[in-house]
Amino acid sequence: MADSQRLQQLRQQRDLVAGHLAWLDAEIAAAAGTPDVMPGPKLKMAPRPASPTPVQLEAANPSPALTADPDAVLGQWTDETPAPAVSKSGCWIIFSLATLLLLGGTVWAIYAHYR
Repeated sequence: MADSQRLQQLRQQRDLVAGHLAWLDAEIAAAAGTPDVMPGPKLKMAPRPASPTPVQLEAANPSPALTADPDAVLGQWTDETPAPAVSKSGCWIIFSLATLLLLGGTVWAIYAHYR
């Protein structure tokens, strides 16, 4: 029974998409100033079966997020141990080279000035 209902819903969706594509073709033709040469399929709307209300759905299958203790859920997803500070060796190398370059430039400028 669920398969036939799913098949019916899929066919309804296909009909809706076909109708939307026909409308898009008509709009494109109107914007381009050309007549609509290919008339699209007419949109057939089947009556929609009554769907259960959200209250009925929630009562039948409550979400674990609604029934669980928020602190317990948060405890599962958080790590109590702090992460160690990460320093990249490449950053230290660039810092050291920049410092040496600046120091060397300063020494050279002083030497060149008093020479």
